[in-house]
Amino acid sequence: MIKYKGTEFLLRSIKELSDPSAFFVIATPGTRYREDEVSYLEEIINLANNWGISSTFEVKFWDYTIMPFAYNAADALILPSQTEQFPMAILEAMASDLPVITTDVGGISEISRNDINCCTIKYDDTTALVNKISQLINNPVPFKEAASKAKGMILKEFTAERMANEYGVLFQDL
Repeated sequence: MIKYKGTEFLLRSIKELSDPSAFFVIATPGTRYREDEVSYLEEIINLANNWGISSTFEVKFWDYTIMPFAYNAADALILPSQTEQFPMAILEAMASDLPVITTDVGGISEISRNDINCCTIKYDDTTALVNKISQLINNPVPFKEAASKAKGMILKEFTAERMANEYGVLFQDL
């Protein structure tokens, strides 16, 4: 629950979304910076109240052990970050056969193949995010096909064995 994760961008998009049935769970693990997270959460809730969208989402501070259940219950993962390194949430969602909508920032380009295994948009392009969410709601089939391709890629390219082998090669080279 920090600013660069794009929560305000997501809320702007929710405000523009015309589907009243859409409901969002903003899930985040608690960290040692709890006071900062609570302060930011208050900002988000005030913003949502001002925009009249507070009933369209919930914020949950979940332990990492809950996330597999969350992925199984969700229709998609939306990661609207302003900046990222290499987000594990995308790998976890893809491994869970979950459609992913994300911004094309940082290390995300190492994972994403736009419209093949996920949907990527530019950060802060509210229209694009609204359109992708609407497309997912109205026609989930292409998103589910991309999720299936993503799961296959994850199971092939992001295995523990492959990672161990590549670390072994790196250590040998060093």
